Amino acid sequence: MSDRWILPIYGVGVLALDTAQFAAALAAGNEVSQDRKDPLPATELQLLDSDAMAARLGVPKTWLEKAARDGEVPVIQAGKYRRYDPAAVFAALGGRSSQVRRRA
Repeated sequence: MSDRWILPIYGVGVLALDTAQFAAALAAGNEVSQDRKDPLPATELQLLDSDAMAARLGVPKTWLEKAARDGEVPVIQAGKYRRYDPAAVFAALGGRSSQVRRRA
């Protein structure tokens, strides 16, 4: 088992922290949040189906499902149903660079 914490951060990238770094960051975050009068809101994991995730990405549903089958984007499979965590999908695709093809 790995002693690394992998934390996708929407729109930024993915953090990979060892256990000591994670504990230090968690302690620092707790210290900062103790000064807040209103607690930070709990976030609920919002999973999207293939249609909604493809629309959010602006790609065809068939492309998204092939990328999921090929392991290019993370997917949660529950029987015949596929669900996507938008933050995880954007983080997975964030490392891709687009290349413009020009005609010679």
